[in-house]
Amino acid sequence: MKSFRLSLAGAALALAAFGATSAEAALWDGSDGVDVAIPPLGVFGAGPQTIAPGIVWSSSNSRINGGSVFGALGGYGLGSNGVSPAGVSIIGLNDATSFSGGLPRMAIVFDNPVSAVGAFLNWVPDNGDLVFVSAFDAGNNILEQLLLNDTDGNVVTPGAFYGFKESSASIKAIQFSDGFVIAYGLKVISPVPEPATWALMIGGFGLAGAALRRRKVAVAA
Repeated sequence: MKSFRLSLAGAALALAAFGATSAEAALWDGSDGVDVAIPPLGVFGAGPQTIAPGIVWSSSNSRINGGSVFGALGGYGLGSNGVSPAGVSIIGLNDATSFSGGLPRMAIVFDNPVSAVGAFLNWVPDNGDLVFVSAFDAGNNILEQLLLNDTDGNVVTPGAFYGFKESSASIKAIQFSDGFVIAYGLKVISPVPEPATWALMIGGFGLAGAALRRRKVAVAA
């Protein structure tokens, strides 16, 4: 496990700077994941913005090019990698190290860690930025990291699905960093309740049913 760190504060995100070569990533193709729609709000800024209950997006970029993009629908330019798909809601960093001189990043944070997360990714390859996607655990450690672009351009295929899958629900956040990168078609695998949790849930359903039956009997009387 690498020692780069991402600072998390509740649902909001304090995005820490780092730069590194790619880790050996345990890639996930998303085939067994659940789709999570990015609301098509078309807003700019650093967020935070809620993607779904318990899933929050935020960015370090509040002002470059108007700020990062949340929920834009198509037409986002990506240099020689084309444009984002028409009619598809995206999140976009909208900044790069080569552009502002900083180390910009955006992230999706989960209230409850998940076992897998990924999205379709594309980026501007022409500026020589080191573009990463990284998964973090609740202790702010990098679990997995994939280099998407380096000084020579694309390292992996742009516009493809890239994700990470762990053996347990240990992914607290996924971060996209250091270049003009977009993500869309988000997929996750949330943890399955433990047997004890299922027992409590089933017991609760039974109590609710019994209470409803008693209420019906009382009304009938």
